[in-house]
Amino acid sequence: WIVEALKVGSFQKFCSSLEPILHRV
Repeated sequence: WIVEALKVGSFQKFCSSLEPILHRV
């Protein structure tokens, strides 16, 4: 469903934005 797709998309964006922070630690 579209809401689930939006949730997954925003979660992937969130993870990709966290990734450089995690690599820095």
